[in-house]
Amino acid sequence: MFTPARPLRLVQLMALALLAAGCGGWAAEALPRPPVEDAFGLGERLALIDHLRTSLHVQVPDGATLDELNALYWRTVGAPVAATALGGGDADEQALARDRIARLRHELSGRHAIQAPADADEATLQHLLTEARTAAREQATQQARVEDLPAGGDVLSTAAAGNLKARADRAVSGMADRRERIEQIGRRRAGIAKAGQAAEVAIITSREAAEVAKRVLNAATDGVNGEVRSVGRPSPVTRKTYDDANDAYNAAVDACNRQLAARAALLAEDQAQERAQGRLAAEIDTLEKERSASSAELDQLQSQAAGRAGAARSAVVLGAQSAGDAGPAPTGFEATLKNAVVLVHVAGRGTGTGFFVTRGGLLVTNAHVVGDGTGDTTALWDGAVQHAPAHLRVLRVLPEDDLALLAAVGDGPFTALELKEVYELSRPTLAVGFPLASAFAASLKTSPSDIVISRGSLNAVRHQGAVAQWLQHDCKIASGNSGGPLIDQASGAVIGINSRVMNPADAGGHGDSMSLAIPIRKVMERFGADLKK
Repeated sequence: MFTPARPLRLVQLMALALLAAGCGGWAAEALPRPPVEDAFGLGERLALIDHLRTSLHVQVPDGATLDELNALYWRTVGAPVAATALGGGDADEQALARDRIARLRHELSGRHAIQAPADADEATLQHLLTEARTAAREQATQQARVEDLPAGGDVLSTAAAGNLKARADRAVSGMADRRERIEQIGRRRAGIAKAGQAAEVAIITSREAAEVAKRVLNAATDGVNGEVRSVGRPSPVTRKTYDDANDAYNAAVDACNRQLAARAALLAEDQAQERAQGRLAAEIDTLEKERSASSAELDQLQSQAAGRAGAARSAVVLGAQSAGDAGPAPTGFEATLKNAVVLVHVAGRGTGTGFFVTRGGLLVTNAHVVGDGTGDTTALWDGAVQHAPAHLRVLRVLPEDDLALLAAVGDGPFTALELKEVYELSRPTLAVGFPLASAFAASLKTSPSDIVISRGSLNAVRHQGAVAQWLQHDCKIASGNSGGPLIDQASGAVIGINSRVMNPADAGGHGDSMSLAIPIRKVMERFGADLKK
């Protein structure tokens, strides 16, 4: 069975050559890294590809390296001006000023989501950037005080955790890159298999033609021999008939041999592609071990940090209880989930779940939760958070993808969850939401906004072609979980949006029901431009 990565076609090679030639003037100097945010944890190369395609609408050649992508970015937005390449005239000074202003605007919009006034001068932009950087540092400091990594403000734990997370992220990015190459090889091998089948047909046809030519040659040979026996030599007509038959037979044999050689070349190429797949699979196994080891070390570091901060937290809890407080506030990752995941109530329709994806208040849920988006929609937090309900404004509804994007109307910032593609089977997962909120509240006389967290693992990735369409997991979900996050427990990132439960009986089968979530890649693709604003 012939079974391909699609090799770089001639046009792609030409595109890369033109790219290299177009940027040759910059290659002598090291270009700065483009100011591109890796909002989804894709890794530097994939994040830059995503920015070039979605934000700058640039056709990116397949197989472009990071340096080539870097050069393509600066070629598109304008090459950075190097001071050493400029003279001392007014024109050179103006060019330097324009370059500084462009860089300031890039950092303001790309890193801090600030759109400066069009007529702002360099001093104004520098002032805005200084304020934005200060605010970002203060925000990061404040976030570190309330987040669980590290507990107790351990600076060494922070650095170590950052290194471990970066190493794990590099491993995940490397695995994604190698899986993409394996898929490309698979497509190439499929092409080889198709060509092999055509070669087999051609071999059969050429063999049949050779057999026919051989029979004709044998008949011509008999004619020559008969005339030799009867008259001593063949006639010119008989001799020409023999020569033509002999030439036709030799041509048929040559054609058959060429087809056999083509088939052998296809077999050799297929075997080489298969070996390449094996090497990439082995590299993926190595990277997975590195990722698992880094995650395990990170978990251990978090546990140690949490232990060091235990006494301080206990004192805070006891102090709150002695003051007549209702109880301790949730801490650690539980607190993050309770602040980021909300009950979505749509007047006249019912309830579902949603979660914040930006600190500015953008929230994602299922389209079937909000319907046509005209109903009055409210977000309610778990009671332990003590957050006032917030009105939600529906921005976009995509029924075909069962996705909706909403915005909270009210004071922020909000707690947002990280989005990341981690589609590795058997990884522990969490489903967070508010299943059967109204029913439980009426039956148990409790609050409808008590959050529910269930544990399980990723069981399958359901594909349509090469595109992941559904994530199948065994976390327990029910009506009301719709729109809630499916979380990779190791990284704490959202990998999918819970959408439906499939009962095998509905399809004429039997067995346990299956929980299905929409892969987070669809959110990145459909709402990527909104999330980057």
